[in-house]
Amino acid sequence: MEKRIKKQKFYVIAAAIIATISMAAVLYRFWGAEEKQEGAGQTKMTLTKRDITDSVSVTGVLESVSTRKIRANVSNVVVKKVNVKEGDKVKKGQKLMSFDETDLRMALFDRKENLAETKVQADVQLASADRKLEEAKENYAIKRKSYAVAERAAKADYLSAREAFQSAGDTTERQRAGQTLKQAKRAYEQAQLEREAGNRQNRSNLQSAKEHVMVTKNNNKSLMREAEQKIREARKALKNCSVTAPLSGTVVMVGVEEGDQYQGSDLFEISDCENLQVYATADEYAVSRIGKGQKVRIFINAAGQDEREGEISYVAKTKGVSRTGTSTANNGTAGSNGYSTAAASGYVIRIQLKENNKNLRIGMTARCSIIIEEAADVFAVPYDAVYRNKNGDTVLYVEDGNGTRRELTVSKGMESDYYVEVMGEELKEGLQVLIPADTDEGEE
Repeated sequence: MEKRIKKQKFYVIAAAIIATISMAAVLYRFWGAEEKQEGAGQTKMTLTKRDITDSVSVTGVLESVSTRKIRANVSNVVVKKVNVKEGDKVKKGQKLMSFDETDLRMALFDRKENLAETKVQADVQLASADRKLEEAKENYAIKRKSYAVAERAAKADYLSAREAFQSAGDTTERQRAGQTLKQAKRAYEQAQLEREAGNRQNRSNLQSAKEHVMVTKNNNKSLMREAEQKIREARKALKNCSVTAPLSGTVVMVGVEEGDQYQGSDLFEISDCENLQVYATADEYAVSRIGKGQKVRIFINAAGQDEREGEISYVAKTKGVSRTGTSTANNGTAGSNGYSTAAASGYVIRIQLKENNKNLRIGMTARCSIIIEEAADVFAVPYDAVYRNKNGDTVLYVEDGNGTRRELTVSKGMESDYYVEVMGEELKEGLQVLIPADTDEGEE
């Protein structure tokens, strides 16, 4: 029994020793790793002041700030002459083309003839309606008088028969007078009904005749307006046989040739190729940081590596909708600077170039860095150089010239993709800051 108890004690002591060794190993690994972060296996960087930038990167294409597609408000008209070709520079108001006026002048003549015929027909129809109205008035007056005369005669017969009945002497005479009175009364009542019904019908006929006159007048006015509108359209079409440029720029598309029968398609497209902007899209995470007026650095590989400056001029409120910057002008007259819509994969942004656009072409790819925040001439270190000590303070570990490491309490400021601004009373140029060995120092 005693041996069994001693054996159990041995197992308990052994287990406790093993647990103690395991805990020591864990603590060693933990504290050893932390010590390694602060010591061996670290590299150094010399603390200097630098400019840092927080930015959002997007890629877009160059487009014109102002583009117009030009149509004419005519159709089925022959193109007489085209004065420009693709690539030509034009001035606002310059004549671009002209249509053959022969068909348009003939159309104007036909519409004038149609107006004259419409007026004659309108006069005839109105005269007929007026005549029917006068006939209805005359008929109403005649029949009203006739019904009144018949009613008065029937009333007189009725009164006479009633008087004869009242003055009849013997029974036989009174019976005859009573029969006559009944007949006279029925005749008088019938005359009253005929007068009321006849007058009602005559009033209805008179009202219908009046309404017919009003309808005829309104129809005639409508027909005249339509005929006059067609004349105005024909005159306008004739006036717009010459199509002019709505803005100064470069002809980038010619959609018509001499001799074509014009059916209403785009005739020309003119773009201002001197004033360009970048069309790009941003995802939902980036767009919330982008706003109108922010500065942008633009790099266009096809035009050399020079950095160009720009500014955000537009940020879409809705995903998938794009303001294209193109409007359609009719008859060569410039429309408003409105924008149409087109599909886009993200939130559309537009960036106005501020500098000379020499050597740039519409459609070139542009890499853009949108500046969210900048800090100039500040102390900045890589993110991995900043620690939080056991007290919860933000610190840097620096090394003196004799190899002694010490801890400096700092506060963080602006952050970029790689660097973070640090501020503290003990910071100065030339300090050797310790950072993990696998961290690239980036640009100095």
